[in-house]
Amino acid sequence: MKAVAEAQTKGDYAKVLDLCDQAFEIWDKAGNGSRACLAIECLSDASVKNGKPAVALPRYASFFKSYAGELRNVPGRLRLRNNYAIALEGAGRRAEAIAALE
Repeated sequence: MKAVAEAQTKGDYAKVLDLCDQAFEIWDKAGNGSRACLAIECLSDASVKNGKPAVALPRYASFFKSYAGELRNVPGRLRLRNNYAIALEGAGRRAEAIAALE
C-alpha cells in the first residue's frame, strides 16, 4: 500500500487504479473479503478520480458474487453501496444506481 500512497501523492490515479486492481485480485483469490473490500474502495475512488467510474463495475460484480453473505459484517458496507451506485451512474446505468441505494 506504500506504492498506492506514493501514487496518490503524485496524483497518478492511473497507477493507483492499477495497484488497487492488483490488490483486489490478490485478496479476492485469497478469499479475504475484508481486504478485498478495502481494495475495491481504493479501486472505485481511483476510477472516479480518473474520470472512468465504470471501470470498477466488473470488480464490484465479482465482490458481490463472492461475498454476498458477508456484506452485513463489512465495516464499510454503506460506503461500498454508495460507491457502487456512483460507478453505475458513471456507466449511464441510472436506474440501477438508484436501486443500489434503496
